[in-house]
Amino acid sequence: MAYTITIEEVLNDLTVTTEETNVTVSSTAYPITVEYNAVQLDGIAATIAVGTVTTGAAGSSASVTNSGDSTTAVFDFTIPRGDTGATGATGATGATGATGATGATGAKGDKGDTGAQGPKGDTGDQGATGAAATIAVGTVTTGAAGSSVTITNAGTSGAAVFNFSIPRGDTGATGPQGTGLTILGSKATTGDLPGSGSAGDAWIVQADGDLYVWDSTNSEWDNVGQIVGPQGDTGATGATGAAGAAASIQVGTVTTGSAGSTATITNSGTSSAAIFDFSIPRGDTGATGATGAAGAAATVAVGTTTTGSAGSSASVTNSGTSSAAVFDFTIPRGDTGATGATGATGATGAGVAAGGTTGQVLAKIDGTDYNTQWVNQTVDTNTTYAVSAETAAGGAN
Repeated sequence: MAYTITIEEVLNDLTVTTEETNVTVSSTAYPITVEYNAVQLDGIAATIAVGTVTTGAAGSSASVTNSGDSTTAVFDFTIPRGDTGATGATGATGATGATGATGATGAKGDKGDTGAQGPKGDTGDQGATGAAATIAVGTVTTGAAGSSVTITNAGTSGAAVFNFSIPRGDTGATGPQGTGLTILGSKATTGDLPGSGSAGDAWIVQADGDLYVWDSTNSEWDNVGQIVGPQGDTGATGATGAAGAAASIQVGTVTTGSAGSTATITNSGTSSAAIFDFSIPRGDTGATGATGAAGAAATVAVGTTTTGSAGSSASVTNSGTSSAAVFDFTIPRGDTGATGATGATGATGAGVAAGGTTGQVLAKIDGTDYNTQWVNQTVDTNTTYAVSAETAAGGAN
């Protein structure tokens, strides 16, 4: 018996093949093949129609269901969406279309990029001079170990007072056992230090008063500075020493220095046997004055002699005038010396010639030592004299 198969709707890319009572539907565009076996019915022609066509998700399975019946089939297709194909070549630019009517104002767009820097503006007016800001350190507090450092301003922005809180450092690990010091004595200079030493050896150098410790690593003496302890309590007063020998003073050389130089007095002896050497600058040559009356001779006398403290400087001051000098001496007390043995009585020395009157001076008669006489002094106002002092025991030669 022949059957009539009618396709009510043909879907693009679907191929329908009929053979006897079988119907095959396939597609070149979708992965679908449907076979339908018609049921033999006498006198009724079966029909097949395409119902709905639904696009399924990409990767899902295709399906065909019959929403009709066996004689009036209605195939509903679900065909999965294919994978996105490769981008096609860009088509040719189409002709410009006619200008459309102005559309409604769209929503406000996103903020655009910042524009280029504009030109520099004019310089503003000079502002009023502000008060100078000040900064001072307030309190400095030691915080707990591990806490944070803090700095707070207890003042104002114009008069800042910074209070610091600085954490205490963690206790360090115990260091290695140190090397003890052995002070072996003292040396005059660093050049007198021995060429080598042992760890802990130390010497005091008298030239600078510093302590030098032997460095075993670098084989050298390291200067570690002075080792001075705190000042001790005042000790008890010592016993009175034996009376020292009386200090002596005598005039040594008297030199005339150049005009304008500084007068000097130096002690070429010792603190207990002073010998004062004088250097007196020559005065500038003055204009010739009128002849004056015979003047009195200049005099030199010893004023006071004061014993200064041991170790102080000797000094000589003139408490008189330039023509009647009175020299006041301050002689430092010498260190207490041991009592010396009594010396033998010396021979009687030659004395100064006896006699003379006021205003006379002692003058040599000839080249024989101590052969002198008293003579009247003659003053020449056009001649500059240098007055020198002789030792009391020597007299004029």
